[in-house]
Amino acid sequence: MKGRNLIAEVSEALKNKSQIENLRTSMLCMRDKRDAAMAGYSEKELAELRNIRQASLSSLNESIKMLKDKLEENGCGFYFAKTAKDACEYVVNVAKTRGVKRIVKAKSMTTEEIELNKRLVAEGFEVIETDLGEWLVQLAGQKPSHLTAPAIHLSRYEISKLIEDRLGVRLPADPKEVTKFVRAFLREKFLTADMGITGGNFVVAETGSLVLVTNEGNGRLVTALPRIHVAIVGVEKLVRTWEDALKILNVLPKSATGQNMATYVTILNSGSETPSLDGGFVEREFHLVLLDNGRLSALQDTVMSEALKCIRCSACFNVCPTYRVLGGHVFGYIYSGPTGIPWTYISHGLENAASYAPLCISCGLCRETCPIGIDMPTMISEIKRRYGERNGYRWVDRRLAGYESLVKLASNTAPVSNFLLGTSMAKWILEKLIGIDRRVNLPKFSGKTLRELLDGVLVPRAESDRKVAYFADSMAYYIDVDVGLATVNVLQKNGFNVVMPPQKGSGMPSFLYGLLDDAKKLAEYNVKQMYEYVSKGYDIVSAEPTAIYCLRFVYPKLLGTTKEVQEVAERSYELFGYLLRMLESGMLDLSFKRYNGVKAVYHLPCHSRHLSKDRPVLKFLEMLGIDAEFIDYGCCGMGGTWGMKKGYEGYEISKAIAEPLVMAISKSGADFVVTECSLCKMQIERFTGKKVVHPILLLDKAYKGLPIP
Repeated sequence: MKGRNLIAEVSEALKNKSQIENLRTSMLCMRDKRDAAMAGYSEKELAELRNIRQASLSSLNESIKMLKDKLEENGCGFYFAKTAKDACEYVVNVAKTRGVKRIVKAKSMTTEEIELNKRLVAEGFEVIETDLGEWLVQLAGQKPSHLTAPAIHLSRYEISKLIEDRLGVRLPADPKEVTKFVRAFLREKFLTADMGITGGNFVVAETGSLVLVTNEGNGRLVTALPRIHVAIVGVEKLVRTWEDALKILNVLPKSATGQNMATYVTILNSGSETPSLDGGFVEREFHLVLLDNGRLSALQDTVMSEALKCIRCSACFNVCPTYRVLGGHVFGYIYSGPTGIPWTYISHGLENAASYAPLCISCGLCRETCPIGIDMPTMISEIKRRYGERNGYRWVDRRLAGYESLVKLASNTAPVSNFLLGTSMAKWILEKLIGIDRRVNLPKFSGKTLRELLDGVLVPRAESDRKVAYFADSMAYYIDVDVGLATVNVLQKNGFNVVMPPQKGSGMPSFLYGLLDDAKKLAEYNVKQMYEYVSKGYDIVSAEPTAIYCLRFVYPKLLGTTKEVQEVAERSYELFGYLLRMLESGMLDLSFKRYNGVKAVYHLPCHSRHLSKDRPVLKFLEMLGIDAEFIDYGCCGMGGTWGMKKGYEGYEISKAIAEPLVMAISKSGADFVVTECSLCKMQIERFTGKKVVHPILLLDKAYKGLPIP
């Protein structure tokens, strides 16, 4: 989709309030069901699953040979298709030589990838999708908007109208009635089809078995009734043994739809006889087309090879903030959603992947929810880098990635800068020259840096064996200096010897916009400075979740897992997760004031979700006597500096993402909002007008016996 006008597409999508509501409701429901189903899995079990996927890819050449031999032994056709064109030509040839006229299909994103339907129709074949969602999008002349729920963007009213407009059949907007009609409509198609086409969830090399996981009976009808069955499966779907396959099969429906087991699990080893209309039997053919189409090249790519581990559960769609408001037709090419960006790169090239990669805000929720732990944010940032190196980076991205020089200048010139940046003229200039939306109220900059304010506060405690190196990050260093001061106060109150090593900003904006060389330089500097203290027994602590996310997860990807990088990552802690460890070990000073009767809303930042499953801030709010309501709509939509970008490049999407959270906070009756992320604070304040407080300010005031700040 080279040359697409993404801004225009975003603008149109945000006008479709019905679709946004459908997506939000559906995604949240699917997220909650998925989380409940996956709750029983230990990290050890998921690590084993990751190892299985890695081992399958590492032994791919051997598995391909084993599969080919087994299929041919079973009397099946086998074809290795190097390209999408090769795969389509093979299927067309089989259909032509066997006198095929009507083809029924089960849901398959791999056939969407190679645009098989278009080729078959051009050759004169009748092609009918039989998955309900796929049938609807085919009827509408659209592409699927979701990996496992192709028509999730359509409301029941739109579906009813679609059927009436295209088929002249008036149906109530009732899913049961629609399903009943489509079932009857498709019955004759199944019975008279000459060929059935499916994809495959995976293929077991040791037995040559194709495994289909479905929730509609169409999959079995497609594979059992026509005299020819062709399965088109990506080469990455190969697993070596049934032992490996069963472990994937156990997780897939739970992570995909929140089911313990899918309605149908179909295992096919070869062609078989199928009943004919005259009461006899006809021998069936089975052909398996194993598709490369960029996959084997991706296997040699140290970054993109990770995408091949995907089991296509679509859990990442449930949590992606931009997908939730834009849908897969904007947030996608043929593949959509977070995993769709690297998969578009693999199968359709850099230009098409980069056409919608800017919609990724590096919140990391896709990585956090993926059962395989696939690092989609890093792959997407790498795609942005490759595109930027080839075609040039956008001006606004370069400026926002270099935010630290701007905030340093504003801090050095405060309070004059604070006055000027609040004027409408300055906001107009920032929008025109940098690309920051004029509606953004920039924070107030401190006239002194945190380091200057800590002069005389950081008191060495030579006798203490509790040692912390404080990593402030840019917001606490130049803007929210009260958070930095409170962090030091609380740690010193608990007997820590606190130091503040030389440091630069975490570099998250550079990572977000794909300026990975800049991000790498920042990472190298910060790791070098932090390691000097880690090697002396210090732990690294930050009150900014994104800073620790970078130290733990981003820096090792940028720099590799050297001894220094690894030790810094292992010794880096988000502040409240660190304080919770102290509490659980009986080492935390509990002599603080309680704020009984106070009501607050708690927002959990995206990057905090990666750092602790325990939601430590909620535990501390409870200890402080605060009645805290946890409202969980996922990402607030800020995405760091991304939500500051003008118009439909950032601000308008960010606002749409924030809408349900803003409405819930407004209805809560809370006195204030608590969150540990400085940029989430900005987002919530600008759209709710509520006071937003970092939890360390509450704990610091409580230790001092003072009122809530």
